[in-house]
Amino acid sequence: MLEALQGDGTMEVSAELHTLTPMQMNLARDFNKSCSLEALERSEKRPSARMQAGKTSPAWGNAIPAHSRSDEIDSLMDRMGEMDMEKMVSSFRGSCRDLLQKIHLDHLIQDSEG
Repeated sequence: MLEALQGDGTMEVSAELHTLTPMQMNLARDFNKSCSLEALERSEKRPSARMQAGKTSPAWGNAIPAHSRSDEIDSLMDRMGEMDMEKMVSSFRGSCRDLLQKIHLDHLIQDSEG
């Protein structure tokens, strides 16, 4: 589908993956009719991925060693411990306030200051 959107390759395209229910999908199509595409028939079949006996997947050769993964996890945990959670919470609340104001629902904002 991405190839159909790009056409000759001169147009940039952004794509996101979402898990939507059929009802949500129909609603999205109703609101975005100009962006709707019909499913394209594939002229070629993709080869099926079958494991041959005695051969390993090429992905296993590129796997990260276990000790490297644990070092990465330790590093992430250290960085999370260094984060200023109060600042993150404040930033998140500010973003939510801005969003509510943009969609004209700022009457729902309750400040805890008063």
